[in-house]
Amino acid sequence: MKESQAIARDQSSESEQVPESRHVGGGHVGGGHVSGGHVSGDSLEVSSEEIAVGPYTDDADDEDDVVTLHMTPRIPDGDYLAIEKRIAQLPGVQAAGLIQMVPLQNWGWLGDFHVTGRPLDERPTIEMRSVTPGYFAAMGVPIRSGRNLRDGDDPDESSSVILINETLARQHFSGVDPVGLETDRGTVVGVVGDVRQAALDKATLPEIYHIVSRNAGIASDIGMSLIVKTSGAPEQIVAAARAAIREVNANVALFNVKTMNEVVADSLWELNLYRWLIGLFAMLALTLAAIGLYGVLSYSVSSRTREFAVRLALGSDPSGVARLVLNRGLQLTAVGLALGVAVAIAALPYLRRLSSLFAPNVVSLAAIVGLLMAIALLACLVPALRVARVNPATALRHN
Repeated sequence: MKESQAIARDQSSESEQVPESRHVGGGHVGGGHVSGGHVSGDSLEVSSEEIAVGPYTDDADDEDDVVTLHMTPRIPDGDYLAIEKRIAQLPGVQAAGLIQMVPLQNWGWLGDFHVTGRPLDERPTIEMRSVTPGYFAAMGVPIRSGRNLRDGDDPDESSSVILINETLARQHFSGVDPVGLETDRGTVVGVVGDVRQAALDKATLPEIYHIVSRNAGIASDIGMSLIVKTSGAPEQIVAAARAAIREVNANVALFNVKTMNEVVADSLWELNLYRWLIGLFAMLALTLAAIGLYGVLSYSVSSRTREFAVRLALGSDPSGVARLVLNRGLQLTAVGLALGVAVAIAALPYLRRLSSLFAPNVVSLAAIVGLLMAIALLACLVPALRVARVNPATALRHN
């Protein structure tokens, strides 16, 4: 990871420290909002019905109407602001903005910052994001307090302004209104909602947002991504957006055009792979368990054929003998399920250390137990029916 000197410095600090930043993001790693899945049962089955890809913040709308377009190479900062205004004027566009690193695709640059008046060694680690003012409306990120960035905000380091997210405000400005505070990254003018940038199962990190011309040099080779919120199908706006961008700067190349739903789906590839693998092994384990249960009961019936023949010869009801075999099989199943559920519940805290998507769910757990009981019932039914059809005279003669 490379380091680069940040543009912003705290002019009032007696012993001036230059904040540093470094790139930590990669491609397609995940971010957003999720309610979680879990692993349950001795067969390690994964329930995914709770993995609900929702808005990036609690207040955001659905991402069905948001499309992203990556723009490269780097162009003058004024062109980015002009593109935002031009796209926002297109029919069917509700909001448009740009960000250097789209959530879920590339998640940011690490840096630190210092609040004027606090000890010089108090430099919390933060993530930095270059945006245009329209980004927050396009992505559905609310302004919690203060104001948004403006086109006219002076990018000069002596009067620069920044926004911070709720996590940063909560962790480092608890009990204090951060709006108006001076830092070596700029003056805080607003607090915005949290966005899970890195992964669905990772907590939101402290972040600062600055106007696109601020710290632009930290990743000039990355370019910017256009975020467009539409009132209809987002794919229909792409051609008009391309034409509008060419009107502002004909040298811009557009690629990696995706709706936010597609971005979210791409970010879940690793989770989906794990789910499929675990599901495959769970089905294999389930099949082996059913075969094993059938084999044990079949062997038990074969070894007790004489006993069952004597019972039938003495007048026992065939259905009663069949129930005896069936109950025996279901007892074995119940013991196995009880142990499996206990192990699954005990393992959940350890699984949650790997991913917060592993969460207990009573409904899913009960459904899996019911499925296993149904399969066990089928496995027990064949030997039980075979016992009910035993001919006592034939069985005693052969034994």
